[in-house]
Amino acid sequence: MQGIQAKAIDLLLENNISKFPIDPQALKLPGKSVLFSSYESLPGLMESLKNKQKDIDFCAGLTIETKKGPMILFSGNAGSIERRETITHELAHYLCGHGLYAANTEAPPAGKILQMQQHKEAEEFKCALLAPSAVLYQMGVDSIEEIQAVAGVSVECAEQVMLELQRRRTRRDPFYSYQERRLCTQFKETIEQYRAEKFKTKKDPSRRKPIIYAVLAALLAVIILLMLFINSFGLSEKNVSPPASSIPYGDRVVYVTKNGDKYHREDCIHIKYHREDCIHIKYHEKMAISASEALKNGYQPCAVCLPDDKL
Repeated sequence: MQGIQAKAIDLLLENNISKFPIDPQALKLPGKSVLFSSYESLPGLMESLKNKQKDIDFCAGLTIETKKGPMILFSGNAGSIERRETITHELAHYLCGHGLYAANTEAPPAGKILQMQQHKEAEEFKCALLAPSAVLYQMGVDSIEEIQAVAGVSVECAEQVMLELQRRRTRRDPFYSYQERRLCTQFKETIEQYRAEKFKTKKDPSRRKPIIYAVLAALLAVIILLMLFINSFGLSEKNVSPPASSIPYGDRVVYVTKNGDKYHREDCIHIKYHREDCIHIKYHEKMAISASEALKNGYQPCAVCLPDDKL
C-alpha cells in the first residue's frame, strides 16, 4: 500500500472510526492541534495574507501557520461535502509535511511542479480517508453513485475510489496491508449491516411482489373466463338437437338413374355436372322416387353422396 494511503488508514485506526460519513474536524491529529476557520470570519487575516504574498491562490481551502498552530481556512458558503473534502485536503498537506503559508513571514509558496505533486498527494489522502476503498470493497459497493451515497463524497472523489475498487477486484488478495484488515475489522458492524440490507433487497424483491401478484391474478381471471366460455359453448352444442325431419325416412326423396343400381342425393356428382350434349347424359337421367321405394326396387345408397345421412 502506498505511503499516502497508509497515513490515512493509520489516522482512521487511531481515531477508532467505524462509520460513514467521516468528519475530518472530529479527528485527533498527532502533534499540534489544528485550528479551523472560515474565510469570512477572519477578514483581517486574509487581507494581511494578500498584502504579504501577492500570488497566493485563495482557492477552496488554505492551510497557514499561526502562533497558535496550523489553521485550515475554508469557505463558509460551501456545502457539507465540499467543506469536508476541503478540510481533509488541507489536513493532508499538514500531515504529509508539505510547506505551509506563514502568516507572519513572506516565505514564497512551493514551486509549481512541487505544488502539483503535493496537490495530487493531498487528493489521494482525501479519498483514502473519507472513502477507504478496503472498507467499501468489503461492503460490496460497486458503483460511483453508491460510493457517493455511502461515504458522502463528491463524484470526482468517488471516481478515484472506484478505480481503486476495480484494481482490488483483479487481485488475489484485495488487501494491501495488515492495517487495511484491521480497519475492516473496526468497520465490521457497518459492513455487516450494509451487506445484509443490500443483498436482502437483491435476493428478496418484495417491492415487486404486489405487481407480480396482480399480473398473475389477471392471467388467472382470463384463463377462468376462457374456460367458462368454452364449457358453455360445448354445452350449448350438446343441448341443441338436430331438427327432426317432418318427412318420414321411407318417404324421403332420392334419385335414381336409368341404368344405375344406386340411389343418390339430387346434387350427387354421378347425376350432375354434365353438359347438355354429353353422351353420358342419357345414362344419367335422374328420376325422383322415395327412399323406401328405391330400397324395395333393389337400389343401394350411393357411397359418394351418402343419401341416408341427414337428407
